[in-house]
Amino acid sequence: MRLIRFAVLNDSDIGSWYKLFGMEPTTRLIFPRKSLASCVRATIVRSTVETPLASDGDRLNHYPATPHCWVTFYIEGDTEVLLPENAPQERFRAVFGGPQTRPITTYNPGPVRMLMVMFYPHALHALCGIDVAEWVDRWDDIKALGLEWQALADAILTAPDDATRLALVDNFLEPRWQAARPGGAGAMGAPLGHRGCRHRAGTRRPQYRAPHQGPRRTTDAQAAAPPARRAHLL
Repeated sequence: MRLIRFAVLNDSDIGSWYKLFGMEPTTRLIFPRKSLASCVRATIVRSTVETPLASDGDRLNHYPATPHCWVTFYIEGDTEVLLPENAPQERFRAVFGGPQTRPITTYNPGPVRMLMVMFYPHALHALCGIDVAEWVDRWDDIKALGLEWQALADAILTAPDDATRLALVDNFLEPRWQAARPGGAGAMGAPLGHRGCRHRAGTRRPQYRAPHQGPRRTTDAQAAAPPARRAHLL
């Protein structure tokens, strides 16, 4: 992965206060290597362990609504979900979430170190065979993605530094995405359950449709086309 620029989760991440004391902003936005660019949208690394926060307002994190899926690893510290008000309050060290149609606000009662990986929905569907539409406005323990992802979480949570954690993510995703992506060694039409994600072998993986897209419509031309051409038209 390559570091592009600093991202902002709250006002404490910008301004001259940190530069005055020779400190780094608390949040970094990292774009993926080229081979993972169609799988990972970006990675966010955040730490307030080394940098003191000036006020309680600096401990608030504001996440906008997003069409992306995400996995967050809480290496140190804790977080509480403030908004939406009816959000589940189970606390996991590694969390998987689907697209969000509403903003999320969280609060860190103390210093925190975390890593978030944002995925394109079609990529996570190809990697795991999950029905992304069923995960809209939901999140759960990362074990929902399967044992291999749980093992990745265990390794990340015990890694000594960010560089090691980022390398673990890249090394985990690289071979799996090369095999699962369209045109790769394991094209999207192949079953993906054997890769450690929860998908029943021998069943047709559901097609992901973004929440605003509505149901897929079939035209008269598609309905009349022979099977080989129908797959092309879809």
